[in-house]
Formats: sequence, C-alpha cells, structure tokens
Amino acid sequence: SFVGHGGSATCGNFTPDGRLVVTGSEDGSVRLWQPKTGTLVAQMAQKDAAALFEVDRQVAMEPDASASGVTCLTMQESASPETAAIATGGLDGSICLSVANSEASTLKVVGAGARHSDSVECLAFSKAGGLLASGGADGNLNVWDVELSRLRCTFAHSSSVVGCNFQSVLGAPANDWPYLVSSSVDGTVRVWDARSESCVRVWTGHTDAILSMAEISGGLVASASDDHSIRVYRM
Repeated sequence: SFVGHGGSATCGNFTPDGRLVVTGSEDGSVRLWQPKTGTLVAQMAQKDAAALFEVDRQVAMEPDASASGVTCLTMQESASPETAAIATGGLDGSICLSVANSEASTLKVVGAGARHSDSVECLAFSKAGGLLASGGADGNLNVWDVELSRLRCTFAHSSSVVGCNFQSVLGAPANDWPYLVSSSVDGTVRVWDARSESCVRVWTGHTDAILSMAEISGGLVASASDDHSIRVYRM
C-alpha cells in the first residue's frame, strides 16, 4: 500500500515502463512511488508549478496561488523509455506538466497555468506527442500545443466534459491522428478535427449523463451512461 497523501487519492497509474507508480490526491500533491516497497521517492505540488501555457502570444496567465486538489492525470512515454511526461488536472482548473524519470526516481515540474474556469475532468496526450487535450466541468475541451506552450483551440459541449481521447482511424499512421473524441454530461459523444478546428460528428442516444468513455481497437469508441447503457460507435 502507498501511505502519505493528506487526502483521498483521486487518480493514479504506472509509469509507461512499469517501474514506478504515480498518484494524485485531493491534498494537491502528485507523488511517485516504488511499487515493490510502497516507498515514496518523489513528489510535487500542483499549486507550486510555474505558468507554462499562454492564451495567446501577448498574454501569459499566472498560476492560481491557492491549493488545488488533483482531479486527473495522464502520461506519455518520452524519447527515453525511462522518462515519461505527466499532465495533471486540478480542482481549480489548473493544468500541470511534469516529467518522471524511473531510473533516477525523480519528478520534475515543467510548469502549469489555470485555464479552465472549473475543475479539469480529463486529459489526453496526442499519440504522436506535442498536443494535450483537457476537458473541464466548464464544458470546454481545450487543445494545447505543448511544444509552443500555447492554447491551440477550444471546443465546447453544453455541459461538463468527462472524457477525451485522440482517436485512431483505420489505415492512418500513428503520427497522423487529428481526430479528438470527447464525451459529456450532456449525453453526447463528439468527434473534433484538431486541424480544421471543427466538429465533424455528433453521436447521440444516451438519455442521461455519460460517465466514462474508452477507445476500443478497430476504430471503435464505447461510452457508458447513467441511463444504464453502454453504446459503441464506429469512427
């Protein structure tokens, strides 16, 4: 077991190489653990990260000075197998980027900035890297250019966005997946083209809020709803 968070653990996963475990908590901390012994090897605070993203080229927003509970996290393997990029979302709408190194057992903060007007509910890196999608309780789905530290575009649902994922298309190379799929409490699943910045498809049918969404092999997407149904859609 992993003991040390000052609040409930809200999210967690193994690093891509399987050597360490990353957890996020209501106490606002992100912690790195050795799974065999349960030993804490590194940690960071969501509120302490410096501003990273710009809304536009002229305006840079400062990070929220108050503590932010961590609501979600996502990871992506970097060029080195032992290194992973980690994005965490906060209750205050902040997004924090850090880098975990399994070999050195370190967790280095890259930066963060508050961008959603309500809590961040989901995060997803693009398969080829470079882009990060964030869905919030404010109904917005933001696409960030990580390399340029800039907001690229914003899509909107009529209610909280609870799931997002860069979706594969049959026959397309892994570095050419422009489609972003999102699910919402408004009961819809939407497909967005990150290149043209437009909505290309809306899937309906649920009669209540969607609670979760997952990609299935073969270009399929599944959504689970509070209406007690699971729906499967084909890209």
